[in-house]
Amino acid sequence: MKKKPKSENHSILLGTVIIIVVMVIVFGAVFAWMYSMDMLFLPDFIEQLIGSEDDEDELPWDLGALSEIVKSGKSDQGDEITFDITYENLRAALLSKESEPGVFLTAVTRYYDGEAPYSRNVTYSRDGEKFRVQLYEIQSQGSTDAPVIETLKIADEKSLYIYDYSSDKSTVIPRNESIVPENEAWIPSVDSLLSLISEFPEADVTDSSDENLTSYDAQAANLRDTVIKLVRSESGNVYYVSFTDSALDITEEYYVSLDYRMIISANTKQSGKTVYSYETKSFSADPAIYTQASLYTFSEPTE
Repeated sequence: MKKKPKSENHSILLGTVIIIVVMVIVFGAVFAWMYSMDMLFLPDFIEQLIGSEDDEDELPWDLGALSEIVKSGKSDQGDEITFDITYENLRAALLSKESEPGVFLTAVTRYYDGEAPYSRNVTYSRDGEKFRVQLYEIQSQGSTDAPVIETLKIADEKSLYIYDYSSDKSTVIPRNESIVPENEAWIPSVDSLLSLISEFPEADVTDSSDENLTSYDAQAANLRDTVIKLVRSESGNVYYVSFTDSALDITEEYYVSLDYRMIISANTKQSGKTVYSYETKSFSADPAIYTQASLYTFSEPTE
């Protein structure tokens, strides 16, 4: 029997390969067209491997879980993610945040006379309607003296007790709506801030060079250049809120905790110069600390 030449065998093999490749391309193109026209459905695990064009514009999380994502800044698997949070979502998240039942914190407030700041230490605790404030004497910049307590204020649902250390005199006055715990401590009130944020517009976007910054012009309360954004600080992810009061030429900036309904720090400028600042030094939302009965007990200091 006469064998075929090797060159003829190679030609047959090459032709077979070409035919197979062409058939794969043709059938592949037909299947791809059928899949794009929803005429062909693939198993879920295959769609997850190749991806689906219909899912390109969908967010990788449920918008209903936005507040939890904002609080942690992480996915369910614990991997850190970067996500676009709109002004409207941040505004809604801030306004929907419920008040903590209690808090204990220490802070320092600074007041500026020209370029020289004067500082005051504050200790503040609140348990429901009860609160305690310790105001320390104002100190000039560079002072090395230990802070000395100046005023003690303790309140329950009915009364406000005030003791002045310099005069050694105490006063008890009826509690009313005008007595705001944060005002008595000379620290920013988160309720007042949220009230202003509620007057921020819900839309009306103004372009900004910073892609993470969305600015809006507010009509109410003479507010302009209102900003709400999410930033990373030493305290973790926090809200940054700022606005300018056109009538007073005052700009206020706030950093608000994502986890707790509290202001971490604040800064107030008038005509571009800082006139007031606030900074939290320590903080606890542990009931074992802020519910201690001794904090809210009226007693005359002993020598």
